[in-house]
Amino acid sequence: MWVSYSLWSQFQPQLGKEEYHCHHKRGFLRARKKEPEVNLLSQQDTTPQKIGKLAQKAVYYLYHNPESLNQEGLNYVAQKVLNLDQEVVEVQHRLQWILKQYLHYPFLQNKSVLTLTSGEENNFSEVILKDGNRQAKLLFAYDCILNQENGGIHILDFKTGKGQFIPDLRQSLVYLLAGQKLYPNQTVTASFYHLELAQESEIYSATDEELNLVAKNLIDIAQKNQQQINAYRRSPDKFNQIFPASPGKVCNYCPFTSICNYYDPLFSE
Repeated sequence: MWVSYSLWSQFQPQLGKEEYHCHHKRGFLRARKKEPEVNLLSQQDTTPQKIGKLAQKAVYYLYHNPESLNQEGLNYVAQKVLNLDQEVVEVQHRLQWILKQYLHYPFLQNKSVLTLTSGEENNFSEVILKDGNRQAKLLFAYDCILNQENGGIHILDFKTGKGQFIPDLRQSLVYLLAGQKLYPNQTVTASFYHLELAQESEIYSATDEELNLVAKNLIDIAQKNQQQINAYRRSPDKFNQIFPASPGKVCNYCPFTSICNYYDPLFSE
């Protein structure tokens, strides 16, 4: 069994964002992902995903090439590194804004960076979670890890997106739990940085007892998700009942609208 923050968020909605949640989407992603049509659609980035990946790529380049932190350098990043002329207008405009924000607030410069990903990696790290005789693989990927002056480890995740910046606490807990396993002798903290708003979140930490509870909950989710996948494999005709649909605003961020029987453009407005 395996679990991740992504699966947790697909299994249970973030508080206050219930209208953006749909089990039907999880069904496509987790139970039917090997079907050719579903697999093809799942590989296509939505606009928010595309913006996030390109923003990460830009930060990676600018951190390793600080001489590009000027208008001429940003033009080069936009044209040659990100190839923005090949993207849709919304992606172009928002990435141009992100580059401008980073020019004014070069968040990573002068920080002690242990690792920084480019946004092009598709591999995940994993640690093993245990609860009695139960266990599950926790899959995760860090955007950036910083060395702290006190010898601790700080996990940093970059965010993009419209609207109010409200980080999902669950993501920080997953990062902290994985960090506890990877760096057992160091203090681990986590935070988020919104590249479009140039805004930092609070710094998150957790006790061993709190992380043990998180681990148990994640193993529960891994079990329930696997049970539902097994139920679908036994009865494919019950897909809609096992993974019920919740059409609405969530459809704007779903790659499966072209094959979903419940999608209606009027619901997504």
